[in-house]
Amino acid sequence: MQAPLRSTPWYRVPMAWLVLLLPLAVVLAGVYTLLLAAADSGDADPDVVFRQAQMQTRGSDEDLAAARRGLVAELRLAADGHTMTLHASAIAQSPELTLHWVHATRARLDRQSSLRRVGPGQWQGAVPAGLRGRYGLRLLPPDGSWRLLGRYDGAEGVILLAPAYSVTPPWPAR
Repeated sequence: MQAPLRSTPWYRVPMAWLVLLLPLAVVLAGVYTLLLAAADSGDADPDVVFRQAQMQTRGSDEDLAAARRGLVAELRLAADGHTMTLHASAIAQSPELTLHWVHATRARLDRQSSLRRVGPGQWQGAVPAGLRGRYGLRLLPPDGSWRLLGRYDGAEGVILLAPAYSVTPPWPAR
C-alpha cells in the first residue's frame, strides 16, 4: 500500500521563491538604473553647441576675440586653498571678471567665482569650496566678449589661462 501524498504550501518550496524573486530583482534593477540616468544630465559642457546631422560644433567667437587681443592670464592659487589671484596685464581694467569651474563629468559640481580688481592687471577672489576632481576653467568679462580657458586638477600653484585658438598659423610664413 502506498502512502498518501502530502502537499506542501507554495511558500515552502524553494523553487517558487526563485521563480518570483529573479524577475522582481530585474525590475528593481531597471528602476534603479532609470533613476541614476535621470539624476544627472549627460551633457557636462555648458557651452552652446550647434548640431547638424551627426556633427556637433561649438561657437568660437569668444576664443578668437581673445586670441586677436593677445590675452593670456596666470591664476595663482594660494597655499591655503581659499584664495586666488589673477595676473593679466593685457586684459582691460574691468572691475570684475567671472571664473567658471566646469567639472569634467558632472554638471551639478560646476562652480563660479567672482574676481574683483585690486590693482592694475590684478584680480582676487575666493576659491569655491568642495572642489573634487578635474575642472575646466573659463574666464569671462561681464559682457562675455572674450574667453580664456585653463585646466585645474586639484593641485595648488599657477594655472595658465589662454585662448582656445591661435590667430597665427603654426607654420612659418613664406
